[in-house]
Amino acid sequence: MLQFIDVSKSYGKRQVLKNLTFTFEPKKLYLIFGPSGSGKSTLLNLATGLDLPDAGQVSLRSSNLNQLSEDQLATIRANNFGIVFQFFNFLNSLSIKKNILLPSYLVGPAKTVIVLT
Repeated sequence: MLQFIDVSKSYGKRQVLKNLTFTFEPKKLYLIFGPSGSGKSTLLNLATGLDLPDAGQVSLRSSNLNQLSEDQLATIRANNFGIVFQFFNFLNSLSIKKNILLPSYLVGPAKTVIVLT
């Protein structure tokens, strides 16, 4: 379960999220949509620990992401989230296949095998 509890986030004077409280339940599908600048990317960055809220708490299975180290957050991302960035973040020195498989090199064999032909 992923929870946002009274979460707020600003960039400079622009408040993107204000007092957001929401629970993402396991095994349910959620759609996040809205116009550019409405906070979609901010919400996802907070959910994965790529960014931290200015106020409130983001928790994954009762672990408060706000209180974890960068190494702990990286482990949580590797084991719990599949992230496809809006802008390509490929490593130029690796093939496309190796870029896709990079997480499995870092945390061990994946449960799902991706085969590119």
